[in-house]
Amino acid sequence: TKAEQEGMAKEAAEAARSAAGVALEAAKAAKQSEEAERRSKDERLAREAAEVAEMARQGEEQRLANEAAEVTEVARRAEEEWVERRAAEGVRRAEEVAPPFEEE
Repeated sequence: TKAEQEGMAKEAAEAARSAAGVALEAAKAAKQSEEAERRSKDERLAREAAEVAEMARQGEEQRLANEAAEVTEVARRAEEEWVERRAAEGVRRAEEVAPPFEEE
């Protein structure tokens, strides 16, 4: 009968609405899962980038320390050479102005 058909149509419509609600909830859950996965991946990438930046910073510090050590060594050698030249110059001047040594 027509009333039975209408009742069946209402039940079918209700089942369809219920199925649509379940599908909507599943879609929302999937989206939240994807967002959580994306956040997790973003956080992992951020940690990795921070680690790489730290390694680069440490490498730069080591390079600068090595350069500073090299410059310090060059300066030390230059100072030693300067002191030796000044001493040799002092000896030469002393010999020029000193009276000749006479043996008795």
